[in-house]
Amino acid sequence: RGMLGSTEVRYLQRVINGEVPQPDWKKLNRKATFKNKYESRTGEISKTLRGLNQTFSDNLDEAHKKEAAAQATYDELHTAKTDMLAKAEQALVDLVEENGARGLSKQEA
Repeated sequence: RGMLGSTEVRYLQRVINGEVPQPDWKKLNRKATFKNKYESRTGEISKTLRGLNQTFSDNLDEAHKKEAAAQATYDELHTAKTDMLAKAEQALVDLVEENGARGLSKQEA
């Protein structure tokens, strides 16, 4: 008796004496109502998560479109600037040649 609580001692005494309680089948067989509330909360959470997923997907698509547009603009600008650089370098080479030819004509004169 020293190790067990009073509730456990009473239970064991009833089992030993043959006083086993009869199950209340009416209570045991009734429908569980606690599940209904849980499902409704789950539905709201699922709805919120679907909404967030849709928002994130839309934002990702928009970001991809902006990135593609920015890449196209960059490629166009890069091509134009590369062409300008090539023309400027060619003009510099032509100017050096012209100045070299002008220097020769001054020396000959």
